[in-house]
Parts: sequence; structure tokens; C-alpha cells
Amino acid sequence: MTAFSPKQRTVLSWWLPGSPNRDREAIVCDGAVRSGKTLAMGLSFFLWAMSCFSGQKFGVCGKTIASLRRNVLSEILPKLEALGAKWKEKRTDNLLTVKFRGRENQFYVFGGRDESSASLIQGITFAGVLLDEVALMPRSFVEQALARCSVQADYSEYESGEAFLAAAKAAPFAVALLDIYMPGINGVETAKVLRAFDPACLLIFTTTSTDHALEGFQVRAMHYLVKPFTQEDVDQLTDEILARLPRMDKYMEIKVNGGDVRLSYDNIVYAEHFAHMIHIHPPALKPLLTRMPFKDFIAPLREDGRFFVCGRGTIVNLAHAADFEDAAFVMDEGSRVLISRELTKAARQAFMEYLLQGRR
Repeated sequence: MTAFSPKQRTVLSWWLPGSPNRDREAIVCDGAVRSGKTLAMGLSFFLWAMSCFSGQKFGVCGKTIASLRRNVLSEILPKLEALGAKWKEKRTDNLLTVKFRGRENQFYVFGGRDESSASLIQGITFAGVLLDEVALMPRSFVEQALARCSVQADYSEYESGEAFLAAAKAAPFAVALLDIYMPGINGVETAKVLRAFDPACLLIFTTTSTDHALEGFQVRAMHYLVKPFTQEDVDQLTDEILARLPRMDKYMEIKVNGGDVRLSYDNIVYAEHFAHMIHIHPPALKPLLTRMPFKDFIAPLREDGRFFVCGRGTIVNLAHAADFEDAAFVMDEGSRVLISRELTKAARQAFMEYLLQGRR
């Protein structure tokens, strides 16, 4: 058995309490071939994810999915299993589910082979991402992968309920932690005002007692964090908050240039079938071309309320439709999608119903 080197031990422990690197947002391992960097980095990534998070999604990326499975997963998974972890892979979805010490997370496998690969990863929110052989990946893919790591929250502090409410009216918050007792109006009164214009914000009260529990119930408070609270209390609350925040969009698997592509529904502006190929138009990217029967392509999309079939070979995502005029959808990226004459009335009605439902 070969012991880990000092550098490898640094990589394996960067996230542990007491480590001088614990506050880093990213770490990079560079070294010679067969220097052990892949093992140290991969093992550290999975152990960090399984020790610090639960119920979250992570990205694991290689130049191709095949090389990632061969060079990384085949090395790491047996070692995780030896440590007591259990894992299950769903290859059709490129999804790995890992359970370890009462926690469970999902790891999505991606290949970053060319510029079109950036579209694979849009629409997904990750708690973290592992990039193996990052120097071989297109810059657009790497930038998109890093941009998806947004579980870490931006936070703001306010000295009073009035100051918080002014900010919340300007830009809504996903979560609000309110002290029951604070200068000016108290936390409960602040919550009542907030609920008048924001029914969705998750409310947590911090307090020395639960005397105001009934009032908290009336404003649909999610939790009471009773002082003094521990780091474990905060970690458990964080897991619950993350579990309640919106999940990633639906997606489909398609073949593009011989490779597997996971395409988020939100990244389909519209698609059209001609010359024996389906041309899928994502936002601000070149069309993705795939060969498959159009009826098979649109079958899952028709079950989603966002999509409307405009004719024999065209489908649009109403979430990207900016307007409807002259028997055509005007899409938010500027293109016009024509509708067959017999479907014009149904298309206009579908668009209006989508807007009235407030789903844009």
C-alpha cells in the first residue's frame, strides 16, 4: 500500500475544519502523468460533497463521458465503496446517485468535447463541479460549468425590518432570516408586511424563545432557529432550505456529432425538422443537429405545457415566445416561427393561456 504524499493529503483535506484552504472557492491540481492527481482530486471531490451536502446535484466532467468513466469513476467508486458509500448509476441519464453516512447526492456526468457542449450544462444548478483534464475542454464549456455552481448564496444584512422591506420590494429574496426582536418593527411585523407582496420567500425566525410560534404560523414561517444554535443546527436548516428551492429543469438525451448531449427543455427555443435532421435552436448558440424521428423528439415535449407544435415539422417553447403576430411566434432571440394556417387559432390561444397563467 502506497501512502499519500503531502501534496495529495492537502488536496484530500482542503475542505476540513482547520485547513488553511477551507475558504477557497476552487482548487487546481496540476502535475505529471500518473502523479496521482486524478485519484486525490476525485476522491476529495466526492468526500467533500458527501460530507458537506445532502440532496444536492453535482457535475462531474471529462473530455468525453467514456474517458471520464474510464479514468475517474472506475478509480474513485471502488474506493468510496470501501469507505462505506453506496452508489447506483443510471447510464441512460448519465446520473450517479451516492449515499454515504446518511447523506445522498446526485452526480451528473458530462463530456466537454466541443463548443456545442456548453449547451448541455445550461439550466442546472450545481453545488460543485469536478473538471478532469480541464485544459482539453472548450473554454465555453468550462465557463458554463463554473457559472452553474451557484448553491453558495449571496446574502445581505439589514439593521432594521424597514430597511429589509425596502430592499425586498426592489428585488425579491429566496430566503429571509428575521430576528424576532430588532430595532423598529419586530420580525413578525416585518414578515406580515413581506407576505403582502412576496408569498414565496422562505421565512426563518431567529429568537431566544418560541413565544411567537402562532404568529409565525400565520405568516407561513418555515423554521424557528432558537438561540443559542449550533453549527449542526445551521447545517440541517441549510439542507432543508436547499431541498425547498426550485429544482433543475427537465431534460432530454440526444445524439449530436456522435456524442451524447443532455439538453435542458429551457434551452430549446424552437426546433424544426428538415433534410432528415432535427435542427434545435438554443439561446445564443448555433443550432444542434440530431437525427431521429420528429414524432419521437416531440413526444416528451408535448407533455410539458411550455411547448406547442406549429405544424408537421416545427415545435416552439412558449417560454421563449416574446409575441404572436401575423400567424407567427416572435421568439425572444429575434427569430420568427411560422404556424400552419389550420393551427393559427390554436397557437394564439395557447400563447394567451400561457401568458395568463403567469408562467413566463
